[in-house]
Amino acid sequence: MRKNIFIDARMIGYGGVGRYVEELLYNLKEINNDKYNFNILILEHIDPLFQNRFFKWSTCRYRVYSLLEHIYFTKIWLSNFDLYFFPHFDTPLIKNNKESKVVVTVHDLLYLKPELKLGFFAEIYLKFMLFYLQKTADIVITDSIVSRNELSRWIDKEKIRIATPAKMSLATSNIENKENIILYCGNAKEHKNLDFMFDIFLVLKNRFRLVDKIVCTGFEFSDLSKDLITKYYEMILRGEIEIKGKVSDELLFEYYRKAKFVFLLSSQEGFGLSVVEGLGFGTPAIVLNDSRINTYIKRGIISVPAEVDSAALLIAKIWNDEITYKKLVVEGIDYVKEYQWRNTAFLVFKIFEEVLCQNG
Repeated sequence: MRKNIFIDARMIGYGGVGRYVEELLYNLKEINNDKYNFNILILEHIDPLFQNRFFKWSTCRYRVYSLLEHIYFTKIWLSNFDLYFFPHFDTPLIKNNKESKVVVTVHDLLYLKPELKLGFFAEIYLKFMLFYLQKTADIVITDSIVSRNELSRWIDKEKIRIATPAKMSLATSNIENKENIILYCGNAKEHKNLDFMFDIFLVLKNRFRLVDKIVCTGFEFSDLSKDLITKYYEMILRGEIEIKGKVSDELLFEYYRKAKFVFLLSSQEGFGLSVVEGLGFGTPAIVLNDSRINTYIKRGIISVPAEVDSAALLIAKIWNDEITYKKLVVEGIDYVKEYQWRNTAFLVFKIFEEVLCQNG
């Protein structure tokens, strides 16, 4: 008799975690080959055409990180699936069936960083969820060695597995289609250092005359802080800072192909999905010297100091050096070939098998 696996896919459509869930489902369907019955939970607003690409699915109206989801999930727990998979750390409480297995993904512990000033009650909630995972999760998946080491402060290390998310390479080393634009993909939260990124852009545009605009996807104008709006309002009006919000995969991939560089200037990221995707499309990435991204990506990136003029000067030198730039493109494409969503899904699937075998 085939075993039943429940997957909470309510994060689809929401940033990098949503992409992670979506790509896993696409690839798990092929890898599974009818070995297990998959039951997918999605939010009601997901397009029906999108829903039908997956397995058996059901919908709910309760978003992730809400009080009502914990009440709703008392019914889900009672369904007695053999395995519950939550691709985010917010695992609903009240696990009724002690025989069921639980697998959870915790991408990083970014929001426990003091500099993010998350708030007292939010910090208590996050710490409680980590304590809860230690008690209830059979396996916790994360995406880098750095994140695994941080998680091991809260969760037994033998429970933690690494399954790195990334987009497979779709590019060639041809750089002739590149335009004088910079690309940023992500949210507008403080730890992303958007002000630092915009200031570097200003120097590259006004002093070095290299870049026409910076394209920002993943957040809306209303997501910017008042200080950022005040400082860069005129540039936004002129379209020099172009805020696109959430865009389709097709449009995002087109931006990756056209951009000269992808920027991710946060030192707090556990894994930079836009960096890996950018490299796969032949677009080198700009990261900080103290970024944790440097611990697992060694080629195709430029590490810059946390000072505007010095960072801009380093970028300008490479921008104007076609040989060095092309070398970065080729190295980046070659390096990320190992990062494929199918490989990630296969690792997750093997974790499912491992955990289910514990039930006999």
